[in-house]
Order: sequence, then C-alpha cells, then structure tokens
Amino acid sequence: MPTPPVRLTTPADVALAVPLMLGYWPGPSLSVVAVAHDGTVVLMARWDIDTGDTPLPDLRAALRDAHAVGVYLAVTDAPTTIGSKDWLQAADHMGLLPLELLDAICVYADGDDILWASLCEAMGDGPRLAVISAQDIARRAALWGLQPWAPTREDYVGDIRTRPEAVTAVAAALRGWDPIREEARDVHIRRVLDWLVSREQITPEGVAQVCVALRDLRVRDTVLWELFRAERVEWLGAADRLVSVVSSAPEEALAPPSTVLAILRWQCGDGSRAWAAVDRALAAEPDYSLATLVGRCLATGMHPALWREGLAALTRDDCRRIA
Repeated sequence: MPTPPVRLTTPADVALAVPLMLGYWPGPSLSVVAVAHDGTVVLMARWDIDTGDTPLPDLRAALRDAHAVGVYLAVTDAPTTIGSKDWLQAADHMGLLPLELLDAICVYADGDDILWASLCEAMGDGPRLAVISAQDIARRAALWGLQPWAPTREDYVGDIRTRPEAVTAVAAALRGWDPIREEARDVHIRRVLDWLVSREQITPEGVAQVCVALRDLRVRDTVLWELFRAERVEWLGAADRLVSVVSSAPEEALAPPSTVLAILRWQCGDGSRAWAAVDRALAAEPDYSLATLVGRCLATGMHPALWREGLAALTRDDCRRIA
C-alpha cells in the first residue's frame, strides 16, 4: 500500500522525520533539503562528517534553482543551542545566505531518545535544547506509517551484503550460460518477469539466469517497461526477489541486477536502499552507464515519477529493439 504523506509542521517533526524516512540513524552528517519557488524539492543531499576537521560543502552550484533550504546536522555529542554567529559563518561557506532558511536543526541520539536544538527557535525564543522520548518517537512513527530506524546505514542495507557461499554456487551456474541471442530475447524477458513475481524457491541456477538476462540491454529495459505497467505492490515484490540476486551474484555479474534493484527501490520511495544498490553496482562495474544515470537522478533529487513518465513515453517495441 502507498505510504501516506508525512506532513511536517514543527522543528520536532523534522528532527524525527529525517531518520524515519532514511530508515537509519544518519550518524555524524550534514543533510540539506532545498526547495524551489513552487514548493518542489530540487535537492536532497547528505554528507558524512567523520571529524571536526571535515570541510563543509560549497553548495552554490547545486542550489542555483533553490529558493529556500533546511539543514539537518547529526552529531555524536549532545548538541548545545546553535549560535547564530557560528551558523552565519557556516552558511556563508556553503552558499546558503542568499536563500530563505526553513530551519537548521542539530540532533543527537541519546539512547532511545533524541536531543535536538533549532536555530530558528533559538533566535525567536532564546536558547533551547529539547528532548523527544522513545515513546513519542514510536507514536509519531505509527502516525506516519513508518518503521523505526535502524542503528546505522550498514544495518539498514545489510540485505544486499554478499553471501560468499551463495556466490560460489551462482558462479558455477553461470559457467553454463552464453550471451543471449536475438531469437531468444522474448523468452528471457518472460522468464525474468515470471521469476520476479513468483514465489518459487530461489536457486543458484535461477539467479544465474536473471544475471545473464539483465546483462542484455534489450531484455533489461523491456523488463523495466513491463514492471512499471504493473501495480506498485509488484515492484516491491520484484525488489525483494532481486535482493537475493544481488547478495549472491559474483562481481562480474552484479551491476545489472543491482541497478534494476536500485531503480525499483527508488520508485518505491526507499532512497537509502536505492543508493546502496547503486553503490554496489558501481563498485563492481564503475562504467555501467545505467547505474551512473540512476546515481545522478538520486543526487539531484529527481522525483521518481519523472523516470516512469519517460519510460511510459516509449513503446514496448522501443525498449525491445533499441539498444
């Protein structure tokens, strides 16, 4: 079922919403959400901050179409109230001063609770450090229809971690497959689609067949075209099936299924897992062009519906014939 809209009306909502929507606690990092004049999000980006010496990013080029920004800073020590002088220096470095500031929020995970401080509230009402209890977090997550966040990104995306024993079996199965010939493409398209929506036991031979089929651009693109004509619940099921492919595929076969998984996760609204799948694809094959394209779409905050609209403008024959 579609996730209901998350409506944010207070800084406390924002302090909770970011990790809930990411799916994991972001750790020491800086996140920026940029909004255009029409209210659409034009950039959502996060930078890891490992030490106090990590330089802040210069966002002038990325924010050229933005009207307003919100900033979310996750720290490892309990935050103090955000000083306006310190904020102005940081905002000047990042190129944020010409833009309207929605808010700058500093957050810290204190056990199961959250401590947070808001720049806008500090400037309006004086210094304030607030606490959100574990009970309040659970209530708000239930209201928004979101799951509690995982402790780290590694925990959240661990479903695609390599399973060495499965990789060995799939590598052996792959040795029996040759590249797909033209007259067999339609058969492979149907086999992959049937496999992705089935509940059959996942075997090394099945994983090998999916890897070989998705390596063929015409098969891959036609499979995506067919999937996005189905209901969203089928995208979710196909993504879950592809997880087993990505976690058991050898490196030389990994990029195509991992990229298709990234697209499905993105279209289902799970940007964190989509990014993890893109990372795996590009680590295995840095020149895999579709993974590079999906990464750019994620980095620029492109709405996933635009991807589907572009695919819908093509016919099945376009995808099937044009490589």
